[in-house]
Amino acid sequence: MNIKEIARVAGVSPATISRVLNGSGYVKEETKKKVMAAVEKNNYTPSLIARSLSGRDSFSIGVILPSASQRVYSGILEGICRLAQPFGYNIVLMNTGGDIKKQHEFLEAAENQRMKGLIVAPAASDDRGTRDKLLHLEEQGMPVILTEGNIKGAPFDCVFGDNWRGAYEGAESLMDAGHKKIAVIREKGNFREDRERFRGFMQAMEDHGLEVSDEYVIYNGESGAETADAIARLLEENTPPTALFALSGAGTCSCMKCLERKGLTAGEDLGFMGFDDQPVLYELGYRLSVVERDAVEQGREAMRLLQERFDEKEQERRIGKRVMVPCRLILRGSGNMKTVTESARKKKLAGKKEKESPER
Repeated sequence: MNIKEIARVAGVSPATISRVLNGSGYVKEETKKKVMAAVEKNNYTPSLIARSLSGRDSFSIGVILPSASQRVYSGILEGICRLAQPFGYNIVLMNTGGDIKKQHEFLEAAENQRMKGLIVAPAASDDRGTRDKLLHLEEQGMPVILTEGNIKGAPFDCVFGDNWRGAYEGAESLMDAGHKKIAVIREKGNFREDRERFRGFMQAMEDHGLEVSDEYVIYNGESGAETADAIARLLEENTPPTALFALSGAGTCSCMKCLERKGLTAGEDLGFMGFDDQPVLYELGYRLSVVERDAVEQGREAMRLLQERFDEKEQERRIGKRVMVPCRLILRGSGNMKTVTESARKKKLAGKKEKESPER
């Protein structure tokens, strides 16, 4: 059925059908119900092409991500699609690969294609060109929602995982197991999520009266082998940590590489807590405790926030809303502290020599 036939069934004009489906203009609640009943009964689906040609709205939503193949971004994309589908929106994925220039090109394409709105995971927080282009799009009436990264100097609506709270609770879990000497593996580079996770970790340590020496802070480099070497050297010191807390998936892999070399087991010889679950490690037999964020829910919240912007009247427009999606702990036992005394732990660590590979 076309829109004229649906209008005839509902006893209203085609313009009223359009206003109800597009969420534009005032329509009485009783009329809305009558229209939606006719739409559902007759399985009417609006033509996206017709929508695009009939006005300025393309009913396409641009999603700009650094890498759709990464687990967190694929989860965000899935959440966006789940919520967008019932509204009939067309999702246009733009993958920047972390390239700022490509991100600028995508933003220009979004404007040229008259997209209805944008959900963006910025490749960098301090890029002035991206900020100016996004502000321009907002001024043109195209709502922008940020996720997995902020833009300095601009109050955009944004949806983030609660990294600070997740790291705080992860550190507390290790302390509840008896750990007081906890080393932390950070990411190199000035990433917002790493900063927030590190702040949450440090606050938890401070609140429990524990100090973190500089040597207990290791930065995960470009090579996982280098990071594993750094962790191994720390474990050979006179005062080794009793637990490791990796603030990223890459850091988790570096920790496991180190423990494998030294013949150590997470949860028996050394406590471990990671951030973001790594299904491949679980399949390989590693039962690691992690702080997990719900990336799918993060995507749903981003789409929900964008829909709120679509429903706003011009005079009600506002930006700067911040939504935090909670993280949760998945405890699989790797945070345990089974070696009772520190002297016994040192003896056990010293007794397990690192296995040198022929390549090294």
